[in-house]
Amino acid sequence: MVFLSPVQQRAIWEAWRTIAGVELPGQEFWAIPIKDLGPAVVFDRHLSSTGDPIDPREIDALDVATHRSSEETTPRNARWIDELARASKRGAWFNGTPHVLTKDPVPLRSAEVIDWRPKNG
Repeated sequence: MVFLSPVQQRAIWEAWRTIAGVELPGQEFWAIPIKDLGPAVVFDRHLSSTGDPIDPREIDALDVATHRSSEETTPRNARWIDELARASKRGAWFNGTPHVLTKDPVPLRSAEVIDWRPKNG
């Protein structure tokens, strides 16, 4: 399984540092060019709960021509991080972030391995 997110992983790392005062350890990810995905959708669960059927209003077609990955985490993810930090907990780094879904295989021929920590960090 490959988790595909339209939010840059570095944004999640930065949110943990800024909101929770925690510098998460290094973690490697594949940066896969969006043009390599083929048909895909963006699933942003905000109306239904985990385990519930997906509400069709939570799905949008992924437009490769106009899509730009977000350099900041989502407000829902920021609230989640804040809640965890206040409870002295960690986990579910990408809770509250959209997912990119595709039924086709995800080619890795042009993927780049990246770390989510800042290059100067």
